[in-house]
Amino acid sequence: MSNTENLQLQVVQDIQGFQSLQSEWDELVLETSGNMFLMHTWLSAWWKNYGDRCHLYTLVVRDGLEMIGALPLMFQRGLGGVRRLQFMGSGEVTPNHLGIVVRPAKQAEVTQIILEHLSSMRLKWDVLELNKLLADGDLPKLLKSYFEMHHMVNDLTIYTRCAYIDLPSTFEEYLKTRSHNKRRNLHKSKKKLINDYPSTKFAFVQTPDELSKVLTRLIELHQIRWTAKGYPGAFATQRFRQFHYEVSLLFLKRGELRLSYLEVDSKIIAVCYCYKVKDVMQGYLPSFDEQWANYSPGSVLKAYTIEQAIQQGAKEYDFLEGEESDKYSWATNFRENLMLRVYAASWRGMLNHFNALVLDSIKELGIKYVPVKIRRPLWQFLLRLSVVQATTSTENTEETP
Repeated sequence: MSNTENLQLQVVQDIQGFQSLQSEWDELVLETSGNMFLMHTWLSAWWKNYGDRCHLYTLVVRDGLEMIGALPLMFQRGLGGVRRLQFMGSGEVTPNHLGIVVRPAKQAEVTQIILEHLSSMRLKWDVLELNKLLADGDLPKLLKSYFEMHHMVNDLTIYTRCAYIDLPSTFEEYLKTRSHNKRRNLHKSKKKLINDYPSTKFAFVQTPDELSKVLTRLIELHQIRWTAKGYPGAFATQRFRQFHYEVSLLFLKRGELRLSYLEVDSKIIAVCYCYKVKDVMQGYLPSFDEQWANYSPGSVLKAYTIEQAIQQGAKEYDFLEGEESDKYSWATNFRENLMLRVYAASWRGMLNHFNALVLDSIKELGIKYVPVKIRRPLWQFLLRLSVVQATTSTENTEETP
């Protein structure tokens, strides 16, 4: 790797220090990935709602006064007091495409200084867990090769697949890439809906009051659908709901929230919850009223949202994680998120390695035998169970360094 003599690494362990980085942090993200899950705005909202269970440990790399790289990390205690160093924002909010925020020309140098620091403090962590690590680019290989060179037990596995659309210049051009049946059904459903209900309205949230109304309806529709199937639903916890009310308002004020809805006779029957940062639209969660299923409101609204994304200059529509067949009926491609785990040479580290092997085997069986449509709610349930366990461990062990 390249020389790092002129670079300085700063360790941020308090929220006040992290908050002071907002302007230059978001500027760096916008110049590089544009991923909403790495935006300071998203992370600070997450910390406000979930940070009481964690210990901040964010790394910032500077060249002189200029921030050229950052890695948002945190400590969290697991079962048995395992000290897990992982991405800030991990857990039930299910972030995607994570990694080091870095100027491309400085990736090698920034990666080196960060890895040297993480290796030097290995006595303070039992497991370094970088989940939802974006597979694109050289970063995963650089990470794995470094830890192998330093004889540290690690594994790098595919964790999730994310469907996305490479958006062309017009919606009509995009539709030509879809099947004849897909195009016909979309046209038929939209025409029938508008003919039967002339009051049909497609819109994006513009104001805080409208946001509160539409997001509340999204939560209601989502919970009705999944609790009827016997699952808790993504919005089962107050903490999760509060986080999304807060973070969506922050991004609305930034002009980067894209919360679309379909309304008939003043009743919202479908919602599509997205964010647009730079030229990428990220679709976090859609939902629709199943009583209107004959009109395919979810698909009709999705088509409108994609069309508007193209008109607003988006080059990509990312469906994020999940292998539901509906996502792949829209997508033109997919990418992978990886899980990198590095285990310290401690009894806790080795025990966690064994547990990870067992859990990965169970996950593989789940992928093979559990229907795709119920994997996400089932995974949400397991995430919440792990959060409860981590909280119990935190309350009964000494504070993480």
